[in-house]
Amino acid sequence: MRKLCAALATLALVAGLGLFASSPAGATGTTFGCRISPGTIFTWNQYCHTSEAASTYNAGFLVQNAAIPLSYSWSIPSGHAIYSGCGSSDNSCGVLAHQGDEFEVTVNLTYSDHTESYWSDATIDQWCGNNIC
Repeated sequence: MRKLCAALATLALVAGLGLFASSPAGATGTTFGCRISPGTIFTWNQYCHTSEAASTYNAGFLVQNAAIPLSYSWSIPSGHAIYSGCGSSDNSCGVLAHQGDEFEVTVNLTYSDHTESYWSDATIDQWCGNNIC
């Protein structure tokens, strides 16, 4: 009986130590999303769109819940200007956009032993007055 108890205690210890081992950032709930400003949608989603008419927009992109990487590498489609952030130490990136734009932004998070990639899609609807055309 003592041997069985000792074996079970050893098994529990080994299993418990596994809970404290480090894991890749993607396994810890990293999310990447966007939201459009001005607008009334304040949540960060993988697919974002406009919710009100404006002549220009800021499409914001944000990495959340990631272990702190050594660097971020942002990929923004040509023809879109950076509004804010988007640097190698920035977890956010703001891109200027206009009605009719639809584009994808990707970000690579580089750690000492691996790289993770995320993407998000922004749709800037065409507006006719206060309604989407």
